[in-house]
Amino acid sequence: MKENSFYKLSKTHTNFTNVYGLSTSATAATLTGRISRKNIQIQGEKYYDATTDIVAAADSAGFGGLEIIGLVAGEDLQFTAGTDNFFTMVADPADTYTTFTMNNISLTNGTGSGGVAGDPNNYNVTSTAFRIKPRPLKVKLTKQYDTNGTFDSDDTVFFEYPTMGSPPSNAATRTGVFNETLALSGTGTISGGSTDVGTGYVVTGMSLADGFGAASNYSINGDV
Repeated sequence: MKENSFYKLSKTHTNFTNVYGLSTSATAATLTGRISRKNIQIQGEKYYDATTDIVAAADSAGFGGLEIIGLVAGEDLQFTAGTDNFFTMVADPADTYTTFTMNNISLTNGTGSGGVAGDPNNYNVTSTAFRIKPRPLKVKLTKQYDTNGTFDSDDTVFFEYPTMGSPPSNAATRTGVFNETLALSGTGTISGGSTDVGTGYVVTGMSLADGFGAASNYSINGDV
């Protein structure tokens, strides 16, 4: 390599000095960071009640309401009071979730029930879905003694949710949903075929039928 009048290069030179055009520092570079909101989903359900109402709270039997999926472990959020609307009031026997819009219900700070009170500003709701399930009814049949070990659609029937009262709190054929009524179809067979008066029996073989209400919005919970 050619020497010039300013620098003299040496392969054995070990005393280093500044290298112009570069800089060194003992301080770490400052980086820009950002924490984005965590995505969550909201879904809910209820039993058929002849309304399109969506509320966050569970019903009187503790079923349904809205829930949040995807929260950071240990955190909780709450829903404000309010009512939103579903696109239909009809139950879906397939239990399919359908999108709905949260207009009147919103998220608010948690209570710490999970350990940490969550802040809704730390989350981003990416989807909202809801479904209406057929209302499960307890069913009770009564008839006068006739020596037959069967029941039919002409016998007196009571429907109640979530449990059958003794005596039933609903009038015969009433479902407890507004003024809706139902009936039973088919022939009900008493287990063992006995016909003792005053004895309760399990009755099988009957199904719900329309009354002043659609049977498809209901289901039988257990045996008749």
